[in-house]
Amino acid sequence: MVPPQAFYDLLNRTNTCLLGDMFFPDSPGHMIAELDNFLRMRHLGEVDARRNYLAIMPKGVLGIPEIIAATYPAVFNSTSGIQIMTDGDGELCKLAADIQMLRPELSVGVGLSHFRGSLRDEACRKMARLAHLPGWPQRLTWVISQEMLAERTLQYFRRRWESQDYCPWIDIPELSPELRDLLGGKTDKLALIHIRSNARGGGSAANAGTQTDPSRLIPTLGYLNDLGYTIVKIGREPYPSEWAPFFVINYSGSSLLNYRNDLLLLKAAKFVMVNASGFGNLPDILGTPMVFYGGWHIGFPPLGPKCVLLPSLMRSKACGRFLKFIEQLQFFRSLPEYWEEGNCMSFPVDKYDERPPEADEILASVQEAIALGQSSTPRSKEQERFIDLDRKKYFAHVQSRVSQQFLERFPEALMPGFVV
Repeated sequence: MVPPQAFYDLLNRTNTCLLGDMFFPDSPGHMIAELDNFLRMRHLGEVDARRNYLAIMPKGVLGIPEIIAATYPAVFNSTSGIQIMTDGDGELCKLAADIQMLRPELSVGVGLSHFRGSLRDEACRKMARLAHLPGWPQRLTWVISQEMLAERTLQYFRRRWESQDYCPWIDIPELSPELRDLLGGKTDKLALIHIRSNARGGGSAANAGTQTDPSRLIPTLGYLNDLGYTIVKIGREPYPSEWAPFFVINYSGSSLLNYRNDLLLLKAAKFVMVNASGFGNLPDILGTPMVFYGGWHIGFPPLGPKCVLLPSLMRSKACGRFLKFIEQLQFFRSLPEYWEEGNCMSFPVDKYDERPPEADEILASVQEAIALGQSSTPRSKEQERFIDLDRKKYFAHVQSRVSQQFLERFPEALMPGFVV
């Protein structure tokens, strides 16, 4: 057992502050976003740069915290003053969580989830609930409201906006010889393709993106082949047999599949296509041209200027009509509180179905994103109208855009008004 007083004294003696509220030990994409949130806090002077900072996290099933620390040694080390420590049995995590509750000034909340280790303000506590998170070391956790979660995400977007020239994630090791061999040595023009193939009901993460018919990507694969891209299938979903004629490399089915190699490939990529996954966080931060497709969670689009959003439309089963964008936004923003319905972020299959992107829409969005990678262009009037739906708050810092072809196909989706 770690002596609580000794650990507490160590934090004080070394002028160390804990990084709190990180509840994604098995999701590298979400963990990178939370660490990026902190790094930008420090860069912008929102936390004391003279202090040391320590993230203590469960080892998790996949060992993601250790992978991130090892992949970015220049960012997380004793000299930089930011370190990541994993805890196999959870004892140290529980101790750190208890100290966070007792001495909240010894922690910095960097998380971007519904869960908080501490809430300093009484007004915030009134908007949250205490709960026990199964499988997590600490006994009690604050579960914050949808409004508070949205505000935290907005503040992270603000930090991204205010520190656009700062990117601590650039310094990633090059591709390993084994990865280069898998790619046939053609590594200078990588296109990574992620597809959502799992059915509904697999949890909120699975339900964030639309299940995709692999054949709808065939025109896009042909286009990328013609441009000379080396196409790589990423993610854990099965390799679609329909893709074999297009020489798509099956990284997902290779012995090299692991999360460190995911990060190396995402850093090396010149284009990324993601179906509503944490996979999109790193290329968005790095400024890689990207298509973020098939998601109904349009309340917080990716931030980056080289990202094209191709959403799914929600359709009411009661009346058979598609929701307008403002209705879809309002629906997303008015989801039940997490403590009322733990799968509140899941797609509401009881009342709605969705229209996934068509093949020509996918191709057009890919062409638009690749063109943005070659030359930045202003958003169109239709794309600005989408931002106008929430420009004064949650879209204030968004630089991405909805696919132009999609907006031209569905002009009624931009119509104002909301019907309950």
